[in-house]
Amino acid sequence: MVIPSYNACERLYYNLLYLNMQDYPRADFEVIVVDNGSTDDTHEMLKGIEINYTLNSFSTSKNMGRAFARNYGVKESNGDIIIFLDSDMIAERSFIAKHLEAHRYCDIAVCGQSWRRVYTFYYDDFKGYLKRSLSKQLAEKSNCKIENLRDKQPLVSEKELMLGVGFDESFHLSKLYGAEKIILDKYGDNLENYCFPWSLLVTNNCSIEKNMFLKVDGFDSRFTGWGCEDLDFGYRLYKSGYKFVKQNDINSVHQEHPINFIDRGEENIFYFTKKYECIDLLLFYYGYLISVEKSIANIIMNEIEAINISNNSDMLELYRRLLVALRNKNKRINNIDQDWFYEIKNLKK
Repeated sequence: MVIPSYNACERLYYNLLYLNMQDYPRADFEVIVVDNGSTDDTHEMLKGIEINYTLNSFSTSKNMGRAFARNYGVKESNGDIIIFLDSDMIAERSFIAKHLEAHRYCDIAVCGQSWRRVYTFYYDDFKGYLKRSLSKQLAEKSNCKIENLRDKQPLVSEKELMLGVGFDESFHLSKLYGAEKIILDKYGDNLENYCFPWSLLVTNNCSIEKNMFLKVDGFDSRFTGWGCEDLDFGYRLYKSGYKFVKQNDINSVHQEHPINFIDRGEENIFYFTKKYECIDLLLFYYGYLISVEKSIANIIMNEIEAINISNNSDMLELYRRLLVALRNKNKRINNIDQDWFYEIKNLKK
């Protein structure tokens, strides 16, 4: 199992602590943590944590990005199956066993469930929905006011964690769950005839064979900001002919923490689509600009495949150029909007 981490000491601690509860033989799995230039107490925590499995940790002198960290972790790994888990996740007790059982079939990427959320710590930087949701949960469960909490105060004790709080109690669902459920209801867990299975490969809960990882050259370390490095990796797996399986019975829970809402990964999306300039990627990310919903995009891709078979390449090239133009225009608009935001922010100061 490979876990990259950056300044997530308390969440990583809960992650690693709960892995003590795995119902899989301790001698048959290893956990590799890549401390990606953290400046908090991660290093000291890793030296002192009490675990009952093999834990190997490595550190970089500065933050090199999650893609680099995962590549480093895989390089140092000894197993044939690589499970990816993020530092802010908590994996259910049968997490490893279920991932490995899914690999009874060869050449597949296994995508677990990652849309459950839990508050394990309070952060002063909580804003918007995160703060409102936590405030509501506290009022309903313990009559506690959010104003009385201190930064990084535990909301779930270690004892409660080991009893399974987070899986059995206070969690809410991500907005992504609804869209994902529509896909699975239509195309099934094996995602047959779904043209975008790579979009379900999220590295907070997925696994592949190590030889698959090596064949597609791992993650692109040029992704250094937030987002898309895992989807780019999944896209290359997909284009190499590998199959994807979605297993929502492989559970992990995300420990909520402050998010930078300004950085929505737009730079990485732009790089991802420009890297390939393919219709499917452009349509998936920028189709909304011409009112194409994700559910319709798959139908369009099947029609494009029919056009491809008929060798009408001129029509496809025209459509691709249209999507490129939309992408480039959207890039300029987003840059203007971001500049405007910072101007307003500075005026308020």
